[in-house]
Amino acid sequence: ELAEDSRFASNSRRIANRAELTRLMAESLADKDGVSLAVSLLKTGLPAGPVLAVDQALAAEQTAARDMLMAMDEYSGVGTPIKLSRNG
Repeated sequence: ELAEDSRFASNSRRIANRAELTRLMAESLADKDGVSLAVSLLKTGLPAGPVLAVDQALAAEQTAARDMLMAMDEYSGVGTPIKLSRNG
């Protein structure tokens, strides 16, 4: 397992062995679904999120929950992620 491999035990060792680490990680992750992987990482306490295609991001629950889509006359697009509110 990579976590126990001495070539990757410290940041300086990972940098020195970057090409091999990149190859091994790409090989390991090639058949993984990004959404499932993100959920697994979140369950372990690691912050994670999948990289989504535009159509997937626009259809995501979080997009609706954050009120990120807007339409005005003929224009439709993405709203600002910054939401201001007053707290009591």
